[in-house]
Amino acid sequence: MAAVDSLKAKGNLTADILKQNTRKSIMAAGFTVSLAMLGAIIFAVTSIIEETDWWLDSGFYGAFIGGILTVYFGMMISSRK
Repeated sequence: MAAVDSLKAKGNLTADILKQNTRKSIMAAGFTVSLAMLGAIIFAVTSIIEETDWWLDSGFYGAFIGGILTVYFGMMISSRK
């Protein structure tokens, strides 16, 4: 949480701007997670229909795990007063 305190200490960065940016980041990360899940479901269904071997690759895991972590840490930042 020291990063939040140091961001607040910078000039022209108010708590309201920080909260707005955090909310935007949370929404964008949530969209990324949902898009990654939708892509994974479509990929799995088409692979089952075509009867081929499939495995989700690093692009899925990077977007999914990174998005979840961004949402989690964003919620921690926004809940801090």
